[in-house]
Amino acid sequence: MIKLPKHVEETIEALEKTKDPRSQTIVSLTQPRQIEESWDKKKDYPVEQNYEAMWVTIERHERRNGNDFANNQWVLDFLDDVIDAQELPKYMYLKNEDRVELMVKVNALAAELSDIFSVNKICINPRLKKALDRNDLRTRPTDSDAQSLDEIDIVAALNFHSQCLIKNISSAEFLTKKSKGIEYRSFLRALARRNEFLYGRKLLEVVSTAGWAIFGENTSISTISNIVSRSQEF
Repeated sequence: MIKLPKHVEETIEALEKTKDPRSQTIVSLTQPRQIEESWDKKKDYPVEQNYEAMWVTIERHERRNGNDFANNQWVLDFLDDVIDAQELPKYMYLKNEDRVELMVKVNALAAELSDIFSVNKICINPRLKKALDRNDLRTRPTDSDAQSLDEIDIVAALNFHSQCLIKNISSAEFLTKKSKGIEYRSFLRALARRNEFLYGRKLLEVVSTAGWAIFGENTSISTISNIVSRSQEF
C-alpha cells in the first residue's frame, strides 16, 4: 500500500469532505494506475514507490526552503501548480499573423507603462505573485543606494516579464485539433520550470511521475530532459 506524507493524507481527506474539485487531481497524483496486460513488458512503468518518492521529494525541498507547513499549504501549492501546468496559454491557439500582432501589442504596452512608472518613480513593495512570495524572489534594483532591498524595481520586472512573454509567444508550438503531445510536453516544461524556480532543481523524476499520473504518458528521464532543454521558455 502506498505510504504518503501525513500532510498529503490530510489534504485528500479535507478536499473530499468539502467536495473540492481539486480532489480529482490529487487522487490521480496519489493512486497509481493499474498495469494492463497489453502494455509493453519491456518498459518500467511508475509504481507506488514512484508516487511516494514524488511527494516525499517535494516535502523535503519545501522543508529546506523553510516554507509554511501550516494547514498543509505546501500540498495545496503543489496541487494547484500541477493543475495550472495543464492549462495552455491562449497564444498557442493563435495563427502566426495574430501572434505577431500580439507581440507588437505587448512590446508597445510594456514600453508605455515603463515610461509612466519611470517618470513617477514608482516601485512596489508587496510581492507580485504567490510564487514570488513563496520563494522570496526579488528583481535586482537598478540603483541599490536609492532603493531598499525589500523593494521590487517594477520597471525592470515589467521589461523582463514582457520580453519573456514575447519569447514564449514566438517559440511556442501551434496547437490544433490534430496536434499530438503538445499538451503533455507543455506540462512537463511548466512543472520542471516551477520546480527549478522554487527549489533550484528541475526534479525530473517528480515531473516524470506527475506526467504519468495526469496524462498516462510513460517517458524516460533522458527524454524529458531533452524536451525541457529544447524549450526556449527556460
